[in-house]
Amino acid sequence: MATKGQTFCKYSYETKLKAVQMRMDGMTKKQVAKELGIYDLNRLKIWMRKYKAQGELGLIDHRGRREDSLMESDFAEAELTAQSV
Repeated sequence: MATKGQTFCKYSYETKLKAVQMRMDGMTKKQVAKELGIYDLNRLKIWMRKYKAQGELGLIDHRGRREDSLMESDFAEAELTAQSV
């Protein structure tokens, strides 16, 4: 649970992927965290779990986006592209 005044860190997809790859190459959590500037060691464990379950898509932040609206916009773009060709 967040405490008053606590700041949260956001990590890019590339940082998450690099951290997972470094862990899979045999580096310890502490080594990866120190090299990439990650403050929470448990965050690495969460990224590993998501990567093993869902692959690279598990590392993408999906908050604030609705799956159905993304699919609809992709479908609409594809339809417009097909019509203009």
